[in-house]
Amino acid sequence: MFTVACGRVGFDSRPSDAKRLDAEDDAHVENDSLSSCNVDHDMDGVTCATDCDDDDPAVFPGQMAFFTVARANGSFDYNCDGIEEKIDDTKGCDDNQGQCAGYAWGNDVPACGQTAPGGACTGAFPDCVYSLPDIEMACH
Repeated sequence: MFTVACGRVGFDSRPSDAKRLDAEDDAHVENDSLSSCNVDHDMDGVTCATDCDDDDPAVFPGQMAFFTVARANGSFDYNCDGIEEKIDDTKGCDDNQGQCAGYAWGNDVPACGQTAPGGACTGAFPDCVYSLPDIEMACH
């Protein structure tokens, strides 16, 4: 089936109102008078005119939640700003009068969806122990 949707012409077996394409392949879907982008296909409250993935209800501009599993396209950009933001990239514990303090990642801050030691800092500084041996980095 030949379709025109969101500013781009293409072939698809789905109905034209289900075809949502990005003309520049820049992860931002355009809105024009020939498109069906005034429809919220994934029912997340955002139409595909501004939603960078209108097939996934967890992905939309302004998404505040963080995720440990990548989107179907491999990205962790759940809020459509073009950036994969880590929930926390604090590395190392604080020294509180010779005691480890704070909440941090161990030696390395992991990439989105990856695991590393981290958590609450305990012990005598600088030989800190992290409360969790492996936690996943959440991103959006």
